[in-house]
Amino acid sequence: MSSWYEIVSAEESLTQGDFIFDCPVPTWKNEDLDITGKDEEEVLKASHEFISADVIVMTQACDLEQNKIQNVTLCRISHYPNTKKIGKFQCLPTTKI
Repeated sequence: MSSWYEIVSAEESLTQGDFIFDCPVPTWKNEDLDITGKDEEEVLKASHEFISADVIVMTQACDLEQNKIQNVTLCRISHYPNTKKIGKFQCLPTTKI
């Protein structure tokens, strides 16, 4: 049986729709920032962390191919059993990624 997806090597160019599993993603720490009497830049540098998440590439394939972008837009992938029904929609619970 044929799959609807193809596993590619890490050497392949990134493109729209690619899944990246266990991708390191920068995020803000879940704490209040206190910049009183401190160097704002240093406080901000110390206020982030990296988490591991399963993501899909949302940036347009043509922009990636032509190197027109500096940042890639990612969207978190959640597996169906981790969702819950809210009205007529199947939604993710509110969680920090």
